[in-house]
Amino acid sequence: MKKYLKYIILFIIFLSSIIFMNNNEELYHTPILKITNIYIHDTDIQYNDTLKEEYYYETITGKIINGKFKNKELSFENIHSFSGVYDEEYAKGDEVFVSINDNGSISEVINLRRDKYLVPLFVLAICLLLAICNLKGLYTIISLILNMAIILTITYLRDQNISIFLLFGIGVIIMSSLSLLLTSGKNIKTKIAILSTIVSLFITFIISFTIIKIFNNDIPYWYMDYVDILYDYKEVFLVSVLISGLGAIMDISISITSTLNEIITNSPRISKRSLIKSGNNLSEDILGTMVNVLLFTSISGCMPMLIYVMRNNIGIMTAINMYAKIELIRFMTGCIGILVTIPITMNIAIYFLKRRASK
Repeated sequence: MKKYLKYIILFIIFLSSIIFMNNNEELYHTPILKITNIYIHDTDIQYNDTLKEEYYYETITGKIINGKFKNKELSFENIHSFSGVYDEEYAKGDEVFVSINDNGSISEVINLRRDKYLVPLFVLAICLLLAICNLKGLYTIISLILNMAIILTITYLRDQNISIFLLFGIGVIIMSSLSLLLTSGKNIKTKIAILSTIVSLFITFIISFTIIKIFNNDIPYWYMDYVDILYDYKEVFLVSVLISGLGAIMDISISITSTLNEIITNSPRISKRSLIKSGNNLSEDILGTMVNVLLFTSISGCMPMLIYVMRNNIGIMTAINMYAKIELIRFMTGCIGILVTIPITMNIAIYFLKRRASK
């Protein structure tokens, strides 16, 4: 029974988060309407060139579940389209934040309530980390919290007119060091991985910065989100390039270092050539998966916009050139980072680990 106690406690915590998020309406100051009925009273089809869009006009009724209007039935009019690009489609049972006039009518629908689903998912991820990784899972959670705190601090300091590039340059070093120390412990492997990560990032950035400067006029900065209100949009882009492959670089650094450390520990007299061969074999195994991770991440970032643009009769190559080029630059930078990290980590790791073994 004792060996299952941890899993039982974590399962109870997960269930408690679901129960809590479904029964905490009174904690919100904004009125929440739980939708009980949706009546579609009209439809309309509109055409834009060859694009067809169907619109639904509906009356939505629900019950207020918190505040001074609790248990009062209210309704509002909603229009949603088939594509749902600019509007929201509601379903029976959804909860929405609303603004209510003094006369008791809804003046505005603020937003759909999503935290009742997101919080249990977040708790589930934490519980799985603790269940599978034990103490390392806890350290991973701590590193995530600290990294988010660092990013929020950097965002705040940027508003104080401090260069976001300088802030993230320092922040990346701190975040990578903290993450590796917490997840891998304080040992020579971690120190080598931290050094390899920082050196690899520095070299990757120099290569990427040079390429970006050469092709600066061909980079469509104006397609970045909110570029019109960013006074430092070029620095923001460089920062995104800097951190795009950080996770993959850290993972490769610690993987190669751990493997070489294990080999040298078991065979202290192994030759440098054999170590390089072992490192290359490992690199070939993890290179493909890491590149694909970066590719899928980049695709997920630009896919919604590509689909939206192509739906408006813009060709796929034009859409990619206009809206996916930024993501492709980040992807290629991440790939450069991975390729640079492999030889750097192997050389640093072999130097320090062989040096320790000889002593």
